[in-house]
Amino acid sequence: MRIFLRLSSLVIYVLLLLFIFLVTEDKYSLIYNLDPSIPDGSFIDNSDGSGKELGAVSLGVIFLLQAIVFCFSPDKKWRGAAVLLAALAAILYMVRVG
Repeated sequence: MRIFLRLSSLVIYVLLLLFIFLVTEDKYSLIYNLDPSIPDGSFIDNSDGSGKELGAVSLGVIFLLQAIVFCFSPDKKWRGAAVLLAALAAILYMVRVG
C-alpha cells in the first residue's frame, strides 16, 4: 500500500507540474516569436490570462502533498525527496511567473 501511495503522489506531482507549466504560458508568445516586428506586450489581454492564480493554487496543492509525504514517510530518502520536489516546484513557478 505504501508503494501505491508513493507512486500516486509522484504521479499527482508530475501532473500538477505540467498544469503549472501549461497555465502560466503567455498565449501570445508564439506570435511574438514568429514575427519579430511585433513588439512584446503589444496585444491587449483584458482577461489577464497569465494563469498566475491557477498556478499558485497548484503550487499550494503540491506543497500540501509533499508535506503529507514528508510527515508520514519513515524513510529519510523520501523525506529528502519531498523537500527537493517542493523546492523544484517553487523554482519552476517563480521562473514561469516572475
